[in-house]
Amino acid sequence: MLRRIIAISFILACTSIAWFILAGTIFSRTYDSGDRLKPGVVSVWGAPQEQRPPTASFDRADYRRVETETDGRKTVRTEMSTTAIPLPLESSRISVALVLNHRQKGLL
Repeated sequence: MLRRIIAISFILACTSIAWFILAGTIFSRTYDSGDRLKPGVVSVWGAPQEQRPPTASFDRADYRRVETETDGRKTVRTEMSTTAIPLPLESSRISVALVLNHRQKGLL
Protein backbone atom coordinates (compact mmCIF):
# COMPACT_ATOMS: atom_id res chain seq x y z
CA MET A 1 0.00 0.00 0.00
CA LEU A 2 2.81 2.40 0.88
CA ARG A 3 4.55 1.66 -2.44
CA ARG A 4 1.40 2.63 -4.37
CA ILE A 5 1.05 5.93 -2.48
CA ILE A 6 4.73 6.73 -3.15
CA ALA A 7 4.30 5.83 -6.85
CA ILE A 8 1.16 7.97 -7.19
CA SER A 9 2.89 10.87 -5.39
CA PHE A 10 5.92 10.54 -7.70
CA ILE A 11 3.69 10.54 -10.80
CA LEU A 12 1.76 13.55 -9.47
CA ALA A 13 4.99 15.47 -8.78
CA CYS A 14 6.44 14.67 -12.23
CA THR A 15 3.25 15.68 -14.06
CA SER A 16 3.01 18.89 -12.00
CA ILE A 17 6.58 19.80 -12.93
CA ALA A 18 5.83 19.01 -16.60
CA TRP A 19 2.74 21.23 -16.54
CA PHE A 20 4.75 24.09 -15.02
CA ILE A 21 7.41 23.72 -17.73
CA LEU A 22 4.73 23.69 -20.45
CA ALA A 23 3.02 26.76 -18.96
CA GLY A 24 6.36 28.60 -18.81
CA THR A 25 7.17 27.89 -22.46
CA ILE A 26 3.69 28.92 -23.62
CA PHE A 27 3.89 32.11 -21.56
CA SER A 28 7.36 32.85 -22.96
CA ARG A 29 6.30 32.25 -26.56
CA THR A 30 3.17 34.34 -26.16
CA TYR A 31 4.53 37.44 -24.46
CA ASP A 32 8.20 37.56 -25.43
CA SER A 33 7.98 36.95 -29.17
CA GLY A 34 6.00 40.10 -29.94
CA ASP A 35 9.10 42.31 -29.99
CA ARG A 36 10.87 40.01 -32.44
CA LEU A 37 7.88 39.50 -34.74
CA LYS A 38 6.55 43.07 -34.83
CA PRO A 39 8.97 44.36 -37.54
CA GLY A 40 7.96 41.50 -39.84
CA VAL A 41 4.27 42.19 -39.35
CA VAL A 42 4.80 45.92 -39.91
CA SER A 43 6.69 45.25 -43.14
CA VAL A 44 3.85 43.09 -44.50
CA TRP A 45 0.73 44.83 -43.18
CA GLY A 46 1.96 48.33 -42.35
CA ALA A 47 2.31 50.22 -39.09
CA PRO A 48 -0.63 50.61 -36.70
CA GLN A 49 -2.72 53.65 -37.51
CA GLU A 50 -4.47 55.86 -35.04
CA GLN A 51 -7.07 58.47 -35.87
CA ARG A 52 -7.86 61.26 -33.47
CA PRO A 53 -11.40 62.58 -33.19
CA PRO A 54 -12.26 65.70 -35.22
CA THR A 55 -11.85 69.14 -33.72
CA ALA A 56 -13.17 72.54 -34.71
CA SER A 57 -12.06 76.04 -33.81
CA PHE A 58 -12.18 79.57 -35.10
CA ASP A 59 -9.68 82.41 -34.92
CA ARG A 60 -10.77 85.61 -33.22
CA ALA A 61 -8.86 88.74 -34.12
CA ASP A 62 -8.25 91.13 -31.26
CA TYR A 63 -7.06 94.69 -31.95
CA ARG A 64 -5.45 96.84 -29.32
CA ARG A 65 -3.84 100.23 -29.35
CA VAL A 66 -0.25 100.44 -28.27
CA GLU A 67 1.37 103.75 -27.41
CA THR A 68 5.13 103.97 -27.65
CA GLU A 69 7.48 106.86 -27.11
CA THR A 70 10.55 107.19 -29.29
CA ASP A 71 12.77 110.28 -29.32
CA GLY A 72 10.21 112.20 -27.31
CA ARG A 73 7.42 111.55 -29.81
CA LYS A 74 4.42 109.48 -28.92
CA THR A 75 3.24 107.09 -31.56
CA VAL A 76 0.06 105.11 -31.47
CA ARG A 77 -0.25 101.94 -33.47
CA THR A 78 -2.79 99.18 -33.60
CA GLU A 79 -1.63 95.59 -33.06
CA MET A 80 -3.61 92.59 -34.06
CA SER A 81 -3.45 89.30 -32.18
CA THR A 82 -5.39 86.17 -32.99
CA THR A 83 -6.79 83.71 -30.49
CA ALA A 84 -7.96 80.22 -31.42
CA ILE A 85 -11.32 79.48 -29.80
CA PRO A 86 -12.20 75.75 -29.68
CA LEU A 87 -15.76 74.79 -30.58
CA PRO A 88 -17.51 71.89 -28.87
CA LEU A 89 -18.68 69.19 -31.27
CA GLU A 90 -22.09 67.83 -30.41
CA SER A 91 -22.52 65.45 -33.33
CA SER A 92 -21.05 64.64 -36.69
CA ARG A 93 -22.52 63.41 -39.91
CA ILE A 94 -19.79 61.36 -41.56
CA SER A 95 -20.03 59.36 -44.75
CA VAL A 96 -17.19 57.02 -45.61
CA ALA A 97 -16.41 55.08 -48.77
CA LEU A 98 -13.90 52.32 -48.00
CA VAL A 99 -12.26 50.21 -50.66
CA LEU A 100 -10.49 47.06 -49.55
CA ASN A 101 -7.94 45.43 -51.79
CA HIS A 102 -6.78 42.20 -50.20
CA ARG A 103 -3.06 41.76 -50.16
CA GLN A 104 -2.03 38.82 -52.33
CA LYS A 105 1.03 36.86 -51.35
CA GLY A 106 2.61 33.67 -52.56
CA LEU A 107 2.03 31.91 -55.84
CA LEU A 108 -0.95 33.25 -57.78
